[in-house]
Amino acid sequence: MKTILITGGSGLVGRKLSAFLIEKGYQVLWLSRQRDVKADIPIYRWNFQQKEIDRQSIEKADVIIHLAGENLAEGSWTKSKKQRVVESRVKTAEFLLEITESVHKNAGFSFQFGTLEKALRNVLEK
Repeated sequence: MKTILITGGSGLVGRKLSAFLIEKGYQVLWLSRQRDVKADIPIYRWNFQQKEIDRQSIEKADVIIHLAGENLAEGSWTKSKKQRVVESRVKTAEFLLEITESVHKNAGFSFQFGTLEKALRNVLEK
């Protein structure tokens, strides 16, 4: 079975998705900024602002599902909130792409961006 690395795995969607994938037989790993996350899932650390990541997480991953980012439901949509939303999603995706390309050079690792539904369909169909 494939190993799936999830950023934002400790969030509401990430926890539900992790449980679903584990039930289907996939190995699930989380990539987290937090050090105190309590879970039965292996957790690797990253900090995109510092350009730090546990490269082992990327090496082990067959699939990366990127859910991490600023909480969309929390607070007012101020200009600074909108900036944090963009940075927390776009900048992290760029960092993941950069690291993944350096780890999986010439390994045929492909990137697919889209909805969670599309990502799940791609994972489950293969």
